[in-house]
Amino acid sequence: FGCLASHPGEQWLYISIASAGNMVFETTSNSDHDYAVWGPYSSKQDAIAACPSLPAPVDCSFDPRADETITVNNVQVAQVYIM
Repeated sequence: FGCLASHPGEQWLYISIASAGNMVFETTSNSDHDYAVWGPYSSKQDAIAACPSLPAPVDCSFDPRADETITVNNVQVAQVYIM
Protein backbone atom coordinates (compact mmCIF):
# COMPACT_ATOMS: atom_id res chain seq x y z
CA PHE A 1 0.00 0.00 0.00
CA GLY A 2 2.76 2.44 -0.87
CA CYS A 3 4.03 4.43 2.12
CA LEU A 4 1.55 2.91 4.56
CA ALA A 5 3.47 0.80 7.06
CA SER A 6 0.14 -0.50 8.39
CA HIS A 7 -3.50 -0.04 7.41
CA PRO A 8 -5.90 -0.84 10.25
CA GLY A 9 -9.53 0.14 9.76
CA GLU A 10 -9.23 0.45 5.99
CA GLN A 11 -11.82 2.46 4.11
CA TRP A 12 -11.86 2.54 0.30
CA LEU A 13 -13.27 5.38 -1.79
CA TYR A 14 -13.66 5.76 -5.55
CA ILE A 15 -13.41 9.35 -6.74
CA SER A 16 -14.70 10.36 -10.18
CA ILE A 17 -13.30 13.65 -11.48
CA ALA A 18 -15.92 16.22 -12.54
CA SER A 19 -13.58 19.05 -13.62
CA ALA A 20 -9.95 19.17 -14.70
CA GLY A 21 -7.24 20.69 -12.52
CA ASN A 22 -5.63 19.75 -9.23
CA MET A 23 -7.48 17.54 -6.76
CA VAL A 24 -6.81 18.77 -3.22
CA PHE A 25 -8.44 17.50 -0.04
CA GLU A 26 -7.79 18.93 3.41
CA THR A 27 -8.63 16.26 5.99
CA THR A 28 -8.94 16.68 9.74
CA SER A 29 -9.85 14.22 12.46
CA ASN A 30 -9.46 13.78 16.20
CA SER A 31 -6.59 11.34 15.73
CA ASP A 32 -3.99 10.18 13.25
CA HIS A 33 -5.23 9.02 9.86
CA ASP A 34 -3.25 8.06 6.79
CA TYR A 35 -4.04 7.70 3.10
CA ALA A 36 -2.92 6.49 -0.29
CA VAL A 37 -4.33 7.48 -3.70
CA TRP A 38 -4.06 5.38 -6.88
CA GLY A 39 -4.96 6.24 -10.43
CA PRO A 40 -5.95 7.47 -12.83
CA TYR A 41 -8.28 4.81 -14.17
CA SER A 42 -10.70 5.20 -17.07
CA SER A 43 -13.68 3.82 -15.12
CA LYS A 44 -14.71 2.56 -11.70
CA GLN A 45 -14.72 -0.97 -13.11
CA ASP A 46 -11.06 -0.57 -14.20
CA ALA A 47 -10.19 0.77 -10.74
CA ILE A 48 -11.87 -2.20 -9.04
CA ALA A 49 -10.09 -4.62 -11.37
CA ALA A 50 -6.72 -3.07 -10.41
CA CYS A 51 -7.22 -3.55 -6.67
CA PRO A 52 -5.58 -7.00 -6.36
CA SER A 53 -2.25 -5.61 -7.63
CA LEU A 54 -2.10 -1.84 -7.18
CA PRO A 55 0.95 0.06 -8.49
CA ALA A 56 2.74 2.72 -6.44
CA PRO A 57 0.27 5.39 -5.27
CA VAL A 58 0.25 8.85 -6.85
CA ASP A 59 0.02 10.38 -3.35
CA CYS A 60 0.52 8.78 0.05
CA SER A 61 1.07 9.77 3.68
CA PHE A 62 1.90 7.82 6.83
CA ASP A 63 2.34 10.99 8.91
CA PRO A 64 1.26 10.84 12.58
CA ARG A 65 -0.68 14.12 12.36
CA ALA A 66 -4.48 14.38 12.48
CA ASP A 67 -4.48 16.93 9.63
CA GLU A 68 -3.47 15.87 6.11
CA THR A 69 -3.46 17.45 2.65
CA ILE A 70 -4.11 15.08 -0.23
CA THR A 71 -2.92 16.45 -3.58
CA VAL A 72 -3.05 14.96 -7.07
CA ASN A 73 -2.08 17.39 -9.82
CA ASN A 74 -3.46 17.57 -13.36
CA VAL A 75 -6.53 15.35 -12.99
CA GLN A 76 -8.82 15.12 -16.03
CA VAL A 77 -12.61 14.90 -16.38
CA ALA A 78 -14.02 11.36 -16.00
CA GLN A 79 -10.80 9.87 -14.55
CA VAL A 80 -11.31 7.69 -11.50
CA TYR A 81 -9.02 7.47 -8.48
CA ILE A 82 -8.96 5.03 -5.57
CA MET A 83 -8.33 6.37 -2.08
